[in-house]
Amino acid sequence: MKLSKKISSLSSSTTLEIIQKAKELQQKGQSIVSLCAGEPDFPTPEVIKKAGIKAIENNHTHYTTCSGIIELKNAIINKLKTENNLEYQKNEIIVTSGAKQALYNGINTLIQEDDEVLLLTPCWVSYVQQIKIAGANPILVFGKSMKPLANEIEEKITEKSKLIIINSPNNPAGYVYTKEELIDIGKLALKYGLFVISDEIYEKIVFDGIKHYSLPALIPELKNRTLIINGFSKSYSMTGWRIGYAAGPSEVISMLNTIQSHQTSNASSISQYAALAGLLSEEVPEVIKNMVNTFKKRRDYLTKEIINIGNLEYSEPEGAFYLFVKIDYYFNEKCRNSLEFCKWLLEEHGLALVPGSAFFMENDMRISYAASMETIKEAVKRLKKALGESIEN
Repeated sequence: MKLSKKISSLSSSTTLEIIQKAKELQQKGQSIVSLCAGEPDFPTPEVIKKAGIKAIENNHTHYTTCSGIIELKNAIINKLKTENNLEYQKNEIIVTSGAKQALYNGINTLIQEDDEVLLLTPCWVSYVQQIKIAGANPILVFGKSMKPLANEIEEKITEKSKLIIINSPNNPAGYVYTKEELIDIGKLALKYGLFVISDEIYEKIVFDGIKHYSLPALIPELKNRTLIINGFSKSYSMTGWRIGYAAGPSEVISMLNTIQSHQTSNASSISQYAALAGLLSEEVPEVIKNMVNTFKKRRDYLTKEIINIGNLEYSEPEGAFYLFVKIDYYFNEKCRNSLEFCKWLLEEHGLALVPGSAFFMENDMRISYAASMETIKEAVKRLKKALGESIEN
């Protein structure tokens, strides 16, 4: 049987590989502490859960318009206006089955075979795989610091460059682009005629008074060349509800709607009404604020403990809920790269972390602090023990 060459060339998720291995070891009775999670460990806010239940009771269980219910689109438009200083119309909004679907359809709409897409690295693994599915070429852009800047991006631009994907706050490094840094990148997009996908899924999870900016609000000329991707998974702790959205030029959104009509049709009707309640609620912003404050406390504890180990390096996370740590000091004949290192931590010390290779950074690993403080403290304890043994050996 001949199967698709395009699909068979894709890489499986390294994160899922580690998580699966951790589950297998747990089933064998081994004590495992995992800081792999890419989702908040908090429950969905009560008002949102109740809205989902009410939607079922009110029989909102049928197809909706493919692009989403009008009430939710209007609420998204209001959110973008009040929080992001951006003006959109209903034909410039589409509701999707998670932000990942919006990204996938957006990438497949905006690029053609052999186009080049600039990825600011470290970057989320699915960007690369989605670009490959579209038949285009992902171009990894590395910075001297963890955050690639405009001059470093410009060095990678060629005649084939078509699109740049910005993820701020960033997964896995937790950096946030400043207003000035974003303007510089936006000017590049204008200069070279690039389209921009701005993945803003972590926008509300920022620390220390740092502000998230949407690029088209800073450079209005880019609004008709930018697709904003967002959703409810991270900030609203709604990962399982699978509800996201995209905002962009009407002709692009129209094509996303066409793809979606042949793919999934509408996002879950129940999830749409739940998300609507989240946007309209006066309680939810306080819930999000408390969640972010808890993430900050965990970050502060984790970074303080990590720096005391002595030979681990990292950039202070400004947003999201990850710490991206350089680990190559501890590489040896047994652990020659990040995947081997994380497998060693898992198998020998019961600690599950994500190797940097999942994000195209071979000398690093990602530590999620979307876990209880008790779990984080035990993880730090095991990591210190493991690295102490590594030095001794």
